[in-house]
Amino acid sequence: MKFDKIIHKLFNGEIVEYGFIFGNEKIVFIKAGAGGSINGYSNKYLKMAQKIHDRLGASVICSSNPISSLELDRKAIIWCVKKLNNLNFELYLLGNSDGAYQCICLAKNMRSKKLVCINPSFIPSKFPRDKLILLSRIEKIFVFGTEDEEGKEIVSNLQKEYIPNLEIKMVKGADHAFTNMIDEFINLSDLI
Repeated sequence: MKFDKIIHKLFNGEIVEYGFIFGNEKIVFIKAGAGGSINGYSNKYLKMAQKIHDRLGASVICSSNPISSLELDRKAIIWCVKKLNNLNFELYLLGNSDGAYQCICLAKNMRSKKLVCINPSFIPSKFPRDKLILLSRIEKIFVFGTEDEEGKEIVSNLQKEYIPNLEIKMVKGADHAFTNMIDEFINLSDLI
């Protein structure tokens, strides 16, 4: 299977690309890490999308990440809802690295059911405690590789705070990019 695509060219020449697989009223939005495409290396996001679609019958949107594009991401989700013609949708957000942080920001303004953040990247001084507290009603799963040095500091910060509905999972042997662990990365889609 492949994506149906929509491409937006921004005023500064950047291109934001969205890939869609249409299914039922469950909508899963996947945001790539910084600089990532809708397919990802080794087609990891396309494989995740296909796995989610096959397992849940869900509609899946994958977003590239040349820059922060929260307003376009929101519009892509709304466009998908209109195309499905179903206002009783359930929205699930899955982000990788910088895409995880963008999904946290997006969840604040959307009616989200679950947020899965894989190796989320935060500048330690900009730890999004307040944003996460505002998302208390949303189930949140943060996944970190045990070999991700940046992740160790973030896990430490998360463990110091009480953040409602937050679960932390560790993947043994994974670094920030899940180097040589593509299958383990793709299988994280089962958390949706």
